[in-house]
Amino acid sequence: MINQQIGPREDYSNLQIVLSKPNPSGKSYQVQMGITGWRYFDPAILRLKTTELLAQSADPATYGQSLGKMLFSEQCIGYAYSEALAAVQARGDGLRVQLILEAPELLEILWERIYHPIEGKWLPLGSSAITPFSRFIRSQQWQRPSAVTIRPLRMLVIIASPTNLESDFQLHPIALEERQKLRSLLDQIPGLSVTY
Repeated sequence: MINQQIGPREDYSNLQIVLSKPNPSGKSYQVQMGITGWRYFDPAILRLKTTELLAQSADPATYGQSLGKMLFSEQCIGYAYSEALAAVQARGDGLRVQLILEAPELLEILWERIYHPIEGKWLPLGSSAITPFSRFIRSQQWQRPSAVTIRPLRMLVIIASPTNLESDFQLHPIALEERQKLRSLLDQIPGLSVTY
């Protein structure tokens, strides 16, 4: 069931896509989709072609498009997703997409590769700040973690700013000043050992 308690941030609407247990007659799953605080769409059926996906696993783009065309087809949630995306974009917001998997065999699918239809093209879902994407797996057992008592706390900081950011991704490189500010901020925290 879609979690209706999670409220959206000011600049994002939270879209939850819940994939439930399979139909006993085959590889089909119930799909529920809704935007928290706005609208919940009628359930749909996803028919996964796992053999087709397995054959395409060496090609991430082909795999992602095939998977996307299964989930975002007109027979599944295609119309509802397009409507939700258009409504959110009309308000100038982004759409945070959260995929909730309730069937264990769905964990084997490479959901991070999924493409979605946007402006007449198939593009990777999680590759834009307009549609951040996350996969959520319900825990079967949850135990409160033990408090960290060993000092100093250790932190690994990785700052990725490859040379092709502007040419390939239209992003500005992370300035040296920003890196230095982060480093000086973290180095001032007592009881923290940072590896950069």
